[in-house]
Order: sequence, then structure tokens, then C-alpha cells
Amino acid sequence: MKRVAVLLTILVTSVGLLGYGESAEAAIEPGVQALWDLSVVPPVPNWPDEQSVEVGVRFTTAEEINIVGVRFYKGDLNVGQHTGSLWDNSGNLLATGVFTNETAVGWQDLVFDVSVPMMPGDIYVASYFVPEGYYSATNDYFSSALTSGPVTALASADSCSVANCSVPGGNGLYTYGDSSSFPEFTFLSSNYWVTPLWDIACRYDCDDGDSSDDGDSSDDDSSDDDSSN
Repeated sequence: MKRVAVLLTILVTSVGLLGYGESAEAAIEPGVQALWDLSVVPPVPNWPDEQSVEVGVRFTTAEEINIVGVRFYKGDLNVGQHTGSLWDNSGNLLATGVFTNETAVGWQDLVFDVSVPMMPGDIYVASYFVPEGYYSATNDYFSSALTSGPVTALASADSCSVANCSVPGGNGLYTYGDSSSFPEFTFLSSNYWVTPLWDIACRYDCDDGDSSDDGDSSDDDSSDDDSSN
């Protein structure tokens, strides 16, 4: 397996999933988290592999979150139309979309139209499709786990040792093919510099009813006020 990477900037409009005509930079700014800070630049931005491939990362969470999108680092040779996806650990597609208005190099963002709730102990895979190769990659990165806030990108050796694991583990995932598909193979615990984007509070169109919960809490406050008068 071979790899790639790039510099940094984000000005991406999500199509298919976002579809609002807004830049992803504006859409994801408040409260959204990722595995890496935007200042991080992969050491190998353009891995010399010209084949089309889906690359991804397997992760879990210690608390309830909402997956709002996918981010990947792009090198200058990583060209073509990129698709970002979210899968459960069995390979069922949960959300997908196309990155648009990409910069030549740097971090690229896709914001889903509807966020996907994730419960503690769940295992998901965030990935993106590289149509002409030259993805970013770092060998042996997931020989140990990486934790950012409540989210942990699992170590290859431990990626099936948490709750609800139904398929073999490993991290740093890929599948070669002419179109997007679930990445199920691993090579040297490699990091392909793709991360889920998540939010603790539901600031997007989520399907877990957070907005109605907010309304209920305000009703509770008013009823408490009434009873105290």
C-alpha cells in the first residue's frame, strides 16, 4: 500500500449533503472538533500511489456525539472529485457527500446535510475516495491509539476490543476500486489523514431530536417558575 499529503486551508462547499451554497469553513466553525488541529501538516503529503482507493479511519467515542462531516488533508497531486463517507463498523453506509470548491492543498471539509448521532462504545469509520491516488499517509501511526476529546482513533491491535465490535479490527483502512466503497483492509497501521468531524452539542440538522429537547427544557423552566410563584 502507498500514500500522500499536503498544506493547509479550508474553503469547501459540501454538495449532495450540505447543499446550502455556504463554504464549509463558515459552516463548521463553532464547536466542531476533529482528530487533528488545522495547523497539522502530514509529513508525506503525496504518497506515490496512482491507483483509485478509499482510505479511512476507525474510531469510537466515550460520550454521545453527533458526526457532522468528514475532513481530509489534500496534497497538490491528489486531484479529481473526492467523496467523503461515514460507515458503521459492519460496512453499512450512514452518510456520504461530495467535496466541492477544494483548495489545491490543505484540509478539505465536507458537512453532512443531516448529522449522525454516535453513542458511547459505537465504532464507526470515516473515509474518503481518492480517484487518482496520491493520498497523504504515515506508516505505523495507529500502532497506538489517538484520542481527541471524547473520540479515539483505535490502535490497530485494539480496534475490536470495545463494545459492539462485529468485524475484524485494524486501523488505517483502505480498499482499492473505481468507486467509493467500505475500506476494510489495513497496511502497517497507516494513517491516511482523514478524520470525522463531530459536535458535542447539536448545532446542525440532527436526527436525534436535540432541537425538541431544547424546547422541552424551556417549557420545564417556565413551569418551574409558575410553581414557585
